[in-house]
Amino acid sequence: MRICRSIITTLLCVAAGFLVYMGCEDSGGGSSSGNHDFGDNDPQLVVAMGDSITAGFGLPGAASYPAQLAGLTGRPVRNSGVNGDSSASGASRAAGVLSSAKPGYLLILYGSNDIIQGRDLVQAKENLRAIVGAAKANQTIPILGTVPNGIDSHAFMAPGVQMLNGLIGQLAGEEGVAVAGVNGAMGSAPAFFQADGLHPSEAGAGRIAIAFSGRL
Repeated sequence: MRICRSIITTLLCVAAGFLVYMGCEDSGGGSSSGNHDFGDNDPQLVVAMGDSITAGFGLPGAASYPAQLAGLTGRPVRNSGVNGDSSASGASRAAGVLSSAKPGYLLILYGSNDIIQGRDLVQAKENLRAIVGAAKANQTIPILGTVPNGIDSHAFMAPGVQMLNGLIGQLAGEEGVAVAGVNGAMGSAPAFFQADGLHPSEAGAGRIAIAFSGRL
């Protein structure tokens, strides 16, 4: 009976997070800086952490979403995406990235590999929390991104994408951080994906850049 209650509580929390996530997907953005004290960080510098979607797998460097974001906003954007990274890997290296770069903003886009590899998505949420915490400790503003869909050969990701994005919405509410609606920006249009059905095309990377630009 106690186990059943625990499962129900978890499902209710994820459902609440999913409602927050849907609100983020529908929202156009808004600055997250306010009167933030950046300390000795560069308020203009943006660092993007994530997996191969951030790194720009299969794209020329100028077509990755961080590069396109720099062009959109006129801000310097450092690409700290690593092919194959999971949320746990990101959590383990976040403090080092932040202390060396001293950015005003940290963009966080993880979860695709956690889903593909069948990792615990509740733990993935806690890994993302650790990255958010590292950013806050560094006086850097963290911005979470929702996980994009997979299509065709990666369509199997759909349940995990929905669950993790609900958890990301929940985390954003708990931590008081902004969310960029990457999932809603890319949708499932084939034009926004490479042939593998996972990585964004140049146009898809542009959609991710637009989603994050609305939160800076």
